[in-house]
Formats: sequence, structure tokens, C-alpha cells
Amino acid sequence: MNLLRATNATSDGANLNNYASDMKEEPFESPTVFNFYPPDNVIAGTTLVGPEFRIFNSTTAISRINFANDLAFGSVSSTTKMDISAYLALANNPAELVDSLSGVLTHGPLSDGARSTIITTVTNLTDNTKRAKTALYLIGSSSQFQVAH
Repeated sequence: MNLLRATNATSDGANLNNYASDMKEEPFESPTVFNFYPPDNVIAGTTLVGPEFRIFNSTTAISRINFANDLAFGSVSSTTKMDISAYLALANNPAELVDSLSGVLTHGPLSDGARSTIITTVTNLTDNTKRAKTALYLIGSSSQFQVAH
């Protein structure tokens, strides 16, 4: 949902339930009042509590990355449309583009390494639409977006 909100997407919901199901976050199907993340979930093999890791595993990680890719470069459904015009306006300045998307998607700055890598990657693209979509994809598929710290 955060990727859809970040792109001012409009949709009738077609196919979104399939993506949500693949990510183990089916609408109206959370098992408890704590949503999909039980507050006492202990990360396997540790003594650390990590509620979000109840449903975050290699399978759901790939499903989330695939959704980010489909939204940025493909099609989620014929009735889901995103509006990236705000990001296109920033695409001439890759650092500003990345910082804007990071603020919306990660609610704060990316790590220095991730920020630098993404800026370098989008700077090497000459088409502003590709820059905006690539930045959206790279931040939307990053570990810093996938699991909030």
C-alpha cells in the first residue's frame, strides 16, 4: 500500500489481492488485533523480538520485490494507474529525487551507502521517466523499505 500511496495510484483493486496474498497480508485476514505482526514474535534463531518477521521471509521478500518491479516498470493491473509526475519534476536532480522518495517510503534518510548507490544508478540514466521509475523500484525493493526499523 505504501508504494501505491507514494505514487498517488488509483485502482479498482483488481489483482491487488493476489499480490497481497503472495506477501501474506491479505486484506481483512489478519489473525489478531495486532494485524499481521504479533508483538511478541521472536526472530527464529535469536532472542530478539521482531513482529514484522512473522511474515517476512525469503518468499515474501521476493513477492514484495516483484510487486515493486511490476508497479514501477510493468503493470499491476489494467485498472491500477500510478502518477509519478511529482518525481519526474525532480528527476533532473537525482539526489533530490532519491531524498524525496526516501522521505515518503522510508520515512527518513536511507543509509549513506544505499543513498549513494541509488543516486549513482539513476544519474547514469538519461531518461527522466526511467530515472524516477528506477529510483522508485530501488528504494521500494530495498531492505530499508521492506522492514521498518
